[in-house]
Amino acid sequence: MLDQLTFDFDNTASGKINKIGTSYSAGIGWDLCDLGQNTAYNFFVGAFFRFDTSSIPDHAEVTVVQFRVRGYRSAPDGDPQFYEARYSIGDIIGGSLDGNAAEWNAGTEVLTLTARPADKTTLTLGSAAPALVDKAGDTDIKILDHGVKGTGDAQWWAFYNKSTTERCRLYVYFTVPSATVTGIGTAALDAAMIYSASATTTGSASATLSATVTHHAGATATGIGDAALAAGLLLASASATASGAGSGELDASVTYSAGGTAIGIGTATLAFYTAPLALDARTISVASSDVATISVVVRDSAEIAVDPDDVATRGPRRAN
Repeated sequence: MLDQLTFDFDNTASGKINKIGTSYSAGIGWDLCDLGQNTAYNFFVGAFFRFDTSSIPDHAEVTVVQFRVRGYRSAPDGDPQFYEARYSIGDIIGGSLDGNAAEWNAGTEVLTLTARPADKTTLTLGSAAPALVDKAGDTDIKILDHGVKGTGDAQWWAFYNKSTTERCRLYVYFTVPSATVTGIGTAALDAAMIYSASATTTGSASATLSATVTHHAGATATGIGDAALAAGLLLASASATASGAGSGELDASVTYSAGGTAIGIGTATLAFYTAPLALDARTISVASSDVATISVVVRDSAEIAVDPDDVATRGPRRAN
C-alpha cells in the first residue's frame, strides 16, 4: 500500500549558516532560511531545514522524497553567470542549528539545480534520499549555493518561505507491507492435531495428503486427494469417524476404538482394518448377573457364524 506524509520543518532548529572565510555563524527561524552569495565579501549563505519524520511506520519502505519550495518573501535579488544550488539530506543539524563546519559539510548530496526554482515547485530528491530518511527521528535538508559570478552580479539571494503559513515542506512517500499467506500445493500436504479433546482436521492436496488425529476423545479426520495418496486415520479414540477419499490409494483405519466407523473410497486400492474379535482365549463372557463368575470386557469374547444358515456358537478362540 502506497502512502504519503507531509512534514513541516522545526522552526527552532532551522534557518541559515553564514560562511565568511573559515568562520561560520547561524541564524535560526523560518524567515532566515536564505541562500546566496556576496562575492565582494567572500560571503556564502546556506539554508537548513529540520523535519521530524519519526511518524513514518518503522516497517515502512520509503520510496520517494520530495522538497516543496515555498518562496520567496521577496523577489530573488541578482543572478550569477552560472547558477548552481546543491541539496543534501541526512543527519546534518545538531541539537539545534549551531553554525559550524560540521553542519556546513554534513549530509549526502541528492540533487543539483542549475536554475532557481519557482514558488510552489516540488523537487524530487535523488535515489539515495529514501534510505536517508530517519523513521525514528529527524531528517535534515541542506541547500548550499555553488553559483559562479562570472559575468553576472556580484551578489545574488533567495529568501525561502513566503510567510508564517507558506513554508517549505518535505513530502515522503512510502509503502507498508500487506499480504495474504495462502498454501496450495500439488506435491504434499499434512494436517495433524495431537492430544486434542475435540477437533476436526482436514487436509487437501492434488498429490499426497495425510490427515491425522491422535489420542483425543472425539473428532473427525478427513483426507482428500486426487493423485497419489489420501489417508484418514484415528488412533485410540473412544468414538470417532475416519474418512478417506482419493483416486490413487486410500487407507482408512480405526484401531482399538470402542465404537467407530471407517470409510474408504478409492478407484485403485482400498484397505479396511479392525482389531481381532477376541483377544483373550481364557474365558467366554458370562452374564453380568452371574455372581459366580467375574465378568470380562466385551472384547474378550467372540461369536463367529460358520455359515449364513448356521447359527451355532463356537467356543473360545485359541490365543495366537
